[in-house]
Amino acid sequence: MDDDPDIPTMVNQIQERKTDQEVEERIRTKRIDAWRKGLLELTEIEICELGAKILTDKLGIPGSIAFLHHHFKQNEWA
Repeated sequence: MDDDPDIPTMVNQIQERKTDQEVEERIRTKRIDAWRKGLLELTEIEICELGAKILTDKLGIPGSIAFLHHHFKQNEWA
């Protein structure tokens, strides 16, 4: 218990994480907007993240899991 941070420290850490996530999301949004305008190429990881977000937004979590399961089962990538 001696190593556990106190409540104000924990609150501060949570707020810092939230701020960091908001900054990352703004950067991600700017990069996607620039990609849509043809101003830059996305990294492979950004393309995968964008694809996963689109699948989840359109199909929901269960639907996107079923889609991926079916796709990889069909292609026998396992």
